[in-house]
Amino acid sequence: MYLSFTVTAKHLNVTQGAVSKQIRQLEDFLGVRLFIRSSGTLALTESGKDLLQVIQDSFSAMEEEIAIIRDPDLRQRLTILAPPTFCSRWLGPKLHHFMSEFPQYDLNLYTEREDGVNFDIEIDFTEIDKADSSHNILFLESFIAVCNQDLIKDAINLESNYHRMLHVRHDGTSLPTWKDWANAADLVLPSNRAKGITMSTQEQVINAAIAGCGFAIVDKNMIGTLLKKGLLIQFNPLLVRSKYGYTISSPAGRNGIAKVDAFTVWIQDCALSLF
Repeated sequence: MYLSFTVTAKHLNVTQGAVSKQIRQLEDFLGVRLFIRSSGTLALTESGKDLLQVIQDSFSAMEEEIAIIRDPDLRQRLTILAPPTFCSRWLGPKLHHFMSEFPQYDLNLYTEREDGVNFDIEIDFTEIDKADSSHNILFLESFIAVCNQDLIKDAINLESNYHRMLHVRHDGTSLPTWKDWANAADLVLPSNRAKGITMSTQEQVINAAIAGCGFAIVDKNMIGTLLKKGLLIQFNPLLVRSKYGYTISSPAGRNGIAKVDAFTVWIQDCALSLF
């Protein structure tokens, strides 16, 4: 959408006056203002924003239905967006159970958005008390302190190994995982030393810890197999519940579709098994 009648007119190959007239007629018909006109600029009113969202959702649904008509296989294609670590460490190992129960679906898993891809289901990593009310909570992270076998002796004195701590970056800043865990453990970490290594994903931190690069506070739900195999060792029995976790939602118009409901119920059952 262009917030300019002139640009819109050029795009539609009509006059600016024709666009302006159509907008006035629409506002008269609806009985509300859709645009705020001020000093040659345009901005949407709240009613305008609401209407724009409805129109965008409607066109998106129309485009998808047309695509399905052209390619009936899309009706059975289930497209999911989820965080990288969640996909590789938690969801991925369980998907064969879903596919055994629902072999009719063609499952497509993405860890980032791509142009032209409409997602049936979106799984987000977020601060739970800030989660949108339309999102259903799957589970909260449960933090434990880990390292590989070679660093167990050094784990006794974490204060002296602060420079070997591994951190996860989220939304441009390090997650407070070490701080929260240290507070729960009554451990005072020095504030005048380098923070160690900060990485983009928990997956990277897990792999770095396996390789012996340092100590990590990670979600126990993501490393169950690694703990059983001894690739990572929990060097302190403390478990801390995080304020961050995973939620699941579906874009407007997707709820009630069989494939979406089937996956949502299945993954919620998987999440319940953690407790």
